[in-house]
Amino acid sequence: MLRVVNLTKKFGNFVVLNDISFSIEENEILGLIGPNGSGKTTMFNIISGLLSPNSGKIFFGGREITKLSPNDICKLGIARTFQIPRLFENLSVEENIFLGALAKYDIEKAKEKTYEIMRFFGIEKLRETKAKYLTSGDRKLVELSRALATQPKLLLIDEIFYGFNPREIDSVLEFLNEILKMGITICIIEHRLKQIMKILDRVIVLCGGRIIANGKPEEICSNKEVIKHYLGS
Repeated sequence: MLRVVNLTKKFGNFVVLNDISFSIEENEILGLIGPNGSGKTTMFNIISGLLSPNSGKIFFGGREITKLSPNDICKLGIARTFQIPRLFENLSVEENIFLGALAKYDIEKAKEKTYEIMRFFGIEKLRETKAKYLTSGDRKLVELSRALATQPKLLLIDEIFYGFNPREIDSVLEFLNEILKMGITICIIEHRLKQIMKILDRVIVLCGGRIIANGKPEEICSNKEVIKHYLGS
């Protein structure tokens, strides 16, 4: 579904991503993990068009998207969330999600899609609440709802568990499984490995701007390089 080829990103003399290549397969849930500062969010920013790489290319469904705008990339079917949600603070929950739906639907269909997604996440009671009054967990759900409203083929999720307690995390895992059943491929950045490893098909580990491991969760957890540079003893 997505192919990253020899991608390099620098900020001044600092190399954040160094000649990275990997792919995301259709209908899988891929984990992108690694220490803080390893380039995970930068990778999402480049895939979604917020940043341009210094070199390398990205292909989505066989089409190069390296130089496309975030708007065009979203219309092709890639949506993303942020580690710190970026909501329209003075708009309601319903309005935030509705704006996402407008990326793919006309006004009437967008309204219908908005209600459908609010019901899916169980946040109908918050429909008239302005985003600035939401809890951190509800902010995460609203941003995920807005991304889902764009009808993505690939969903990039950045640290979804932040702001949730353990019981709520179990509910979020159920949501992710239901999203997969819709035929949406997921790539997720997460540090709470005990919880996220339960549902991952494959894991890529970034460290120092390079991929140090790529494999199934059980392989990653026993990988000596991953243990040394990220998991610890």
